[in-house]
Amino acid sequence: MTDNSSKKYPSQPENVGDFYVTKDECITCGAPEAEAPDIIEHSKKDEFGQCYFKKQPESETELDQAIKAMMVSCVSALRYGGKDEKIIKRLYENDMSDFCDNPPDKNIEPIIRDKMTFNFDDKDNQLYHLLIKRYNSFPPYYRFEHYQSNKNKKIDIIRTVQNETSKMRICCQHIENNFYELIIEIQNNKQKNDIIGWAMHLHDFSKKHLLNIKWYSFQDGYNKEYVKPY
Repeated sequence: MTDNSSKKYPSQPENVGDFYVTKDECITCGAPEAEAPDIIEHSKKDEFGQCYFKKQPESETELDQAIKAMMVSCVSALRYGGKDEKIIKRLYENDMSDFCDNPPDKNIEPIIRDKMTFNFDDKDNQLYHLLIKRYNSFPPYYRFEHYQSNKNKKIDIIRTVQNETSKMRICCQHIENNFYELIIEIQNNKQKNDIIGWAMHLHDFSKKHLLNIKWYSFQDGYNKEYVKPY
């Protein structure tokens, strides 16, 4: 737990600790606590029920929840006010430096893990339908396009965001046996870091259906393995 002097902003009164929700900024969207039900809840002491960290992350799973909650916050009201270098490093690598109240000891650049490999025993075109189901579940301001080619050995999914300000493409390629390779691309803008959020959602969904998931980054020539993309 950190002293409040290391925080840039006042936190919700019920919030105690390094991860916090800034005071009076929550709009009760429900997204953060949906991603972090073990550590975030809505206050019952005020009319609007603003969210706060009911406890600080104590495990890797809870830290994952805290980071994902920060990613999906509609108004960027969730922050980290501590000085743990491992947590700060992870947030900076996720392009979340703006959510940190304290800088790292050294320069840390974002890592965009845009390639996923996995094993899947595809029968009756199940992988195609799984991916379609996942990316058809996002909000309606995304226009969904998809097509399939190469006799079910290749799957392309394209999502266009709000008047084509951003277009994301997922290309999933069957390599051999039950081994697949998937690449995420942002096609028509320069915000490659948008991939991090998309990869997070894909990873958590895929853990329930796919085996031996590994992530790689174009920045190191796809030579280093990562357990997760965030």
